[in-house]
Amino acid sequence: MPVDLTALKANCNHGQCAKPQAIWLGHASVLLQAGGSNLLFDPVFSERASPFAFVGSKRHNPPPIAAKDLPYIDAVFISHNHCDHLDKASVLTLSQQP
Repeated sequence: MPVDLTALKANCNHGQCAKPQAIWLGHASVLLQAGGSNLLFDPVFSERASPFAFVGSKRHNPPPIAAKDLPYIDAVFISHNHCDHLDKASVLTLSQQP
């Protein structure tokens, strides 16, 4: 089921969340909206879980939300430094959010 991006962005706004919710983004990646914050766990939005774009484990399904379409992320949590939990390209994209 596609994610309603307008509703997602409106749910947590100005330090308040209408309702707490978690959205699974694939493998270990989760967006949690709670306590007025958007929290992102183990962000991986790349096609491959690898330090290289041409080799490594490939995604079976695209993430339900592109990194560029996420609401403002207040904090990112990384459980450990394996490439299927810590994706350099995703972290760099998130670091450029407005």
